[in-house]
Amino acid sequence: MKRSLLAISALLASLSALFMFTGLDDAALSLIALARTPLLTSFMRGVAFLGSVGFLFPFNLLMIWRQYPKKGRRALLLPLATLSVWLLNHLMKLTVGRARPAIGAIAIERTLSFPSGHAMVNSFFVMALAFRHYKKKKNKWIFLPSGLYILLMCFNRLYLGVHYPS
Repeated sequence: MKRSLLAISALLASLSALFMFTGLDDAALSLIALARTPLLTSFMRGVAFLGSVGFLFPFNLLMIWRQYPKKGRRALLLPLATLSVWLLNHLMKLTVGRARPAIGAIAIERTLSFPSGHAMVNSFFVMALAFRHYKKKKNKWIFLPSGLYILLMCFNRLYLGVHYPS
């Protein structure tokens, strides 16, 4: 398992370097920009909202409010873990310091580009919800829509032009 993870990490790092240093980042973003339509852009803005602090914060508060009577302090676990991932993301952004793409953005983001907060926080949050559901229901199919949602969120960041593919 560790070897597989190491191999996948090395492959992703190599692909990122290839994209960054050969101009493939800009080429990929330009290609994605050609597929933009008003309807798809509206949809993608909605997806971006679902991944934003403006949605996730009140959603987590609602989860606490609904679950606290039954679970007590355990109801705070997922929201606090999500907050921790968000803080880690901001620390990583400051450490890496990668600017956002200079071409074709149709959304305005005020923070640095890498790593994507939308992708990172939502990947954690959605998979944590999926594991919680799986633990209760033993339904492994919950991971399919969760994975598709994460892929959609990642593509969304490219479509809106606020992140590089690498």
